[in-house]
Amino acid sequence: METVELKDLWQQLGRQLERQQALELQRLRERAGRRLHDSLAPLRRGQWLQLALGIGLALLGIACWQRNPGSPGYLAAGIAVHGFGLLTAVLAGIALGRLRQLDYGAPVLQLENRLGRLRRFHVLNGMLAGWPWWVMWGVGLVALAGLAGLPTPQGASGWLWASAGIGALGWLGTAALYRWTRTSKRPGLARRAEEAVSGYSLRQAQAVIEELRRFEQD
Repeated sequence: METVELKDLWQQLGRQLERQQALELQRLRERAGRRLHDSLAPLRRGQWLQLALGIGLALLGIACWQRNPGSPGYLAAGIAVHGFGLLTAVLAGIALGRLRQLDYGAPVLQLENRLGRLRRFHVLNGMLAGWPWWVMWGVGLVALAGLAGLPTPQGASGWLWASAGIGALGWLGTAALYRWTRTSKRPGLARRAEEAVSGYSLRQAQAVIEELRRFEQD
């Protein structure tokens, strides 16, 4: 076999290997896309539940302050629950919108960037819609009492202030603990704190992206 024929054969083999590698990468991308979509399913369900909870709280707040316009305590509780419910629902809607915008067939770098933004928003969502429950559970009970038309019992204001104070301390303690773990000089502690607040679904999604990136680099 002459040199020219060997060269042509070698080039054909090279093109076949490139096509085979491209097909394998495409199949891997499709499988990774399905795994990525499935790994985020618990997060999507959680955000739908948060949306429903937010709408329910907003309706509870509206019903409470409309029923008790002459009761300052019930009026304030209804407005607070109404506002918190709206915030909870809006945050869930934004998260669902970002999940819907994820293009599972996009390049790895683009997917990683969008997943990073989603993770940061998820942390913010937890701070704004999760941590306030240290205080809002008591306010929600007051709103339920106002909706039921119960008279304000004597001594209730003291109980409310005590509950609010304890809740505020719990909220501040949680915030301080999170800040401490984030700024700690121990990388293992900071990493565990980040994993705790980012959630299982986002950690699984990140693992899928890292696996895909390693395959592309190889």
